Amino acid sequence: MRVALFSDIHGKILLPFKLVDLYQKKTGNTVDFILQCGDMGAYPNIENLDKATIKHAQYDRDELGFHDDFTKINPDIQAFLNQLNINMICVRGNHEDHDFLDELEKENSQNSLFPIDVYEKVFVCKSGLKQELKTENETLTFVGIGRIGDRKGRSEKRFVQDYEKKEIRKLLKTKDNFDILITHDKDNSGEENYGMPEIRNILDHVIFHYHFYGQT
Repeated sequence: MRVALFSDIHGKILLPFKLVDLYQKKTGNTVDFILQCGDMGAYPNIENLDKATIKHAQYDRDELGFHDDFTKINPDIQAFLNQLNINMICVRGNHEDHDFLDELEKENSQNSLFPIDVYEKVFVCKSGLKQELKTENETLTFVGIGRIGDRKGRSEKRFVQDYEKKEIRKLLKTKDNFDILITHDKDNSGEENYGMPEIRNILDHVIFHYHFYGQT
């Protein structure tokens, strides 16, 4: 199985798919899945942009790529994605429309991940839950932890939520080993007031072969 990894694409949702397509054409190797470590820039509604995205979008319209290209069908993009036939599985970052994602997560309460785009090629996985990606001959196991940590007790939706912390604590009891951990934030073992202690705790108690993260 071959997996491509990206992070912090900030609205440039089409870019990972285009780069995977280019990689396949240049090398002849097939990519099975894309994993993405947050800050997708998933803003379907312009009114809900955060300050940083508003600032950058003034100079780079691609920051609004989710709104422009993935909320209503563009026949050319649809044909390209259908031909490529690869899904991108993401964790939440801190630069997302979390109200939008919360609604989708509630609608998909029985699923560990859920589609967020009109083409159903971009998925968000719920924090702390075991995930599996399967090809004909292989299964890859991974866990995603989205959003960022906070040591000041703030509860804004860019920070990891209590219900997610509960799922992460459940994971500490597992006897399973996993192939990959993808997170947006890093663990908190470095600079003071940065990183997520829940990630550090997971890394200390659960075996992952690889950990990929964004944000920093």
